[in-house]
Amino acid sequence: MNNSPDGHDLLHDVLGEGAPGRFREALLGETLRLARRRRHVRRARSVIGGIALIAAAAILIRQSAIPPASHPIAETPAPVKPTLVTDQPLPPSAIITTQPFSGASLPGPLPLYSEVTTVAGNFRNINDDDLLAITAGRHALLIRTGPDSEKLVFEDPKDQHGFPAN
Repeated sequence: MNNSPDGHDLLHDVLGEGAPGRFREALLGETLRLARRRRHVRRARSVIGGIALIAAAAILIRQSAIPPASHPIAETPAPVKPTLVTDQPLPPSAIITTQPFSGASLPGPLPLYSEVTTVAGNFRNINDDDLLAITAGRHALLIRTGPDSEKLVFEDPKDQHGFPAN
């Protein structure tokens, strides 16, 4: 064992000999409170266990004391008298038949494409101000990429594919 004075002070601190009176009283009070609490928990467990055993016994006694409900036995049905079943062919008016489709009422072949022509004079060239007026209410930029080349860019990507005219 270490004979240093520090070791001796540690032993006094652990054993509580050098602790003030209030600290020892508080420590003793807390220890007693925890011991009482454990005792109360143990008592509560035993009481709850006893109540559960009494309830289980009462349920078992009640189950054995009550006679099971009697279910009446169904009477055997009277035997069915056999009947003779015969089959007959359907009359011709009850039979549905199909007939081949006549080709006279078939439509002709549909064209795969239609030709569209532009008539001269039914359009006019618009300038930059007219183009931006069409996009009123939507944020758009007209970017010039060359002397005869422009690109119209919309802020909202959904407007890129067209929008209803005002």
